[in-house]
Amino acid sequence: MRFLYLYPDVHIWYDNHQLLFFDTRSQIQKVFAINRLNKKLAEQLSDVDNLYCVEISSDNNDSSLISIIIDNNFGRVFDCDWEDRLVAIPPYHILEQSYNRNGDFFYLQVLNLIKTVTLHVGGDCQTRCSSCSELFKQMTFCTKEGQIFSDSSLNNLRFKLNGLNKLERLNIILSSPDRQVIESAEQLMRDGVLNCFFISWKIVSEPIIKQITSSPFPLLVKILIDFTEITESQLSQFFRLQQTYKDSLVLVFCIKSESDLIRIKSKQRNEDLANCEIRCAYTGGSKEHLNQCYLLNDSDLLSLTANHNRIFQNRELNSDLFGQIVIHPDGSVRLNENTEIIGTVDDNWTEMLNKALNKPNPWLMTRKQTEPCSNCIYQDLCPPIRNLELYMGDKLACVDFYKSRLRPSDENN
Repeated sequence: MRFLYLYPDVHIWYDNHQLLFFDTRSQIQKVFAINRLNKKLAEQLSDVDNLYCVEISSDNNDSSLISIIIDNNFGRVFDCDWEDRLVAIPPYHILEQSYNRNGDFFYLQVLNLIKTVTLHVGGDCQTRCSSCSELFKQMTFCTKEGQIFSDSSLNNLRFKLNGLNKLERLNIILSSPDRQVIESAEQLMRDGVLNCFFISWKIVSEPIIKQITSSPFPLLVKILIDFTEITESQLSQFFRLQQTYKDSLVLVFCIKSESDLIRIKSKQRNEDLANCEIRCAYTGGSKEHLNQCYLLNDSDLLSLTANHNRIFQNRELNSDLFGQIVIHPDGSVRLNENTEIIGTVDDNWTEMLNKALNKPNPWLMTRKQTEPCSNCIYQDLCPPIRNLELYMGDKLACVDFYKSRLRPSDENN
């Protein structure tokens, strides 16, 4: 008898149009159009009863798919009796049989799953940014809160934060340069974690930066700069400020159009920007900057690499959003700025998280669960669904699908 054996490190994905083989050892992938014969063979290989080893029948003995598998060292062909055939446990079935999201271990010490807490410390925001309603939901930088934490709320929140033994990062968002707001934020800082302050460029000043960076705790300050609104002279001031505090200050440039993109690339060539980031924002208008800086094209998809752990992870949880909670001065708690309230600061956080994780939530939002990604052969290789995609509401990772959703009039924007 003649058998085709696929190595257990190799993953198979297929839909009605394409078939993908991906080797996690060599990072080699092959994609080709699907037909009746190779789809049947792919189905047989991925059937758990066959364990990645199938008998080659006369109608597919000379299949080009078998040649591709052998030539790329995805597997091999051999002759033996049925009892002596090799078997492998396909990666997909290893995960499906050993991972039970509803098992007791998943909820064991659920508070230890929280890695990042984002705090909207509050205060009356006076910046009146033209893009406020967009940036507020897209960026981990802005807050529109008019409230501020009361003393009792601060004490309760500080107690809850101290109970998060696995916390790695505390994001503190300031909407006001008011001393009371900054002092409230400083009360919530923790030793042993990265305390990251987020401030709009419209309210930041060197005295504020100096006050915050004088803290003995590990600290980073990020300034969000709206490239559409800032002038050249203002931009130069921030470049000088970044040179002064370069070890603890990051300039984050928000771009919303092609002109922003051209301008920031010119600045990058002309300025020595030690610590800077570029973030895309969606405004509903022209979208070319998203295509260039955010979305994936065909060459991006073909160059994706991953190992077993990342592929398994992409199937079961969202590594970009997992372990994060967002807290507002009114006491409300969310798992993401663009999702519903799951409870309040005063609730029992263990019960609150257990209830939230028992229903659809961003921590476990994967592409295999969402359209159109659930029908794509790249669903386990693509980056996880990100916050911008939640805001846009379309789970749009790749350029081709994004363009397919545009109306003809939009394509000329």
